[in-house]
Amino acid sequence: MKIIHYDGERLVAETLSLGLLWQWIVFIFFSLLWLWIGGGIIAQTRSIRCEKIEPTLTNCQITDSLFWGAFRQIQKVSGVQRAFVAEAIGYSDASQYPIYQVGLVLNNSKTVRVTDWERSSDYTNQVKNSLETFLKSERTTYQLNLNNYRNILGAIFFIVVNFFNLMFFLGTPYRERIILSKTDNNLLLIKYFILTVLKQSLFLDQVSLQLKEETDSDNDTFYTVVLNTTGIGDKSYRLKSSGNRQEVEDYWRFDPDIQALKEFVRAEELLPPP
Repeated sequence: MKIIHYDGERLVAETLSLGLLWQWIVFIFFSLLWLWIGGGIIAQTRSIRCEKIEPTLTNCQITDSLFWGAFRQIQKVSGVQRAFVAEAIGYSDASQYPIYQVGLVLNNSKTVRVTDWERSSDYTNQVKNSLETFLKSERTTYQLNLNNYRNILGAIFFIVVNFFNLMFFLGTPYRERIILSKTDNNLLLIKYFILTVLKQSLFLDQVSLQLKEETDSDNDTFYTVVLNTTGIGDKSYRLKSSGNRQEVEDYWRFDPDIQALKEFVRAEELLPPP
């Protein structure tokens, strides 16, 4: 907490100051992160398009797409002779299992990968049979989209996750201020959000400044100075925290901001005897 105005009758303190610019930076960073995962990892698709120039000469184009087709990598191959399924061993923890991949054999004996390694032999055989059927048929063109469903999954992921990112962005205040007034006998809490400003008030006798002992989850003892605003979500502002009792007691007794607060609200020393 930082006191930004004090004149004896009125005290203004800033309890949260992230900054509007920082709020936007965090939102944009996570939006781009979810976009990269959704469009660059999940929505990776592949398609293959073939054309018979002559009955024994087939050229194919294999296209890898990212970000729903915005970025493409194209591989052109000539002289496709046949399709085949390769088999290997995959590993997961301590287990082993067969994995399969569809490829093309060219007239220069080179091979070109069509699918990634898959655990499903049914899927890879289906792709291989589809290519073989075309190569042996009289059809002159062929088009196969291997995993377009990933575009839908990537879009759903990005929309859903970034919706929560947006809700967090809009629902998190980037600045909080409290205004204590002896004249009006109240405390006004002001929260600044992206789209609105929320104000809540309560009487000064509902507010207390406390010096107390607390225990964390590891049963370690520490000492704190907190400003309790009972009635506004029972919110507490931790102004000082340390495992050193003397350090916290000195802060309680001598810090000028704490002494200013004590003029407006009741101060409660809740520490047990040393």
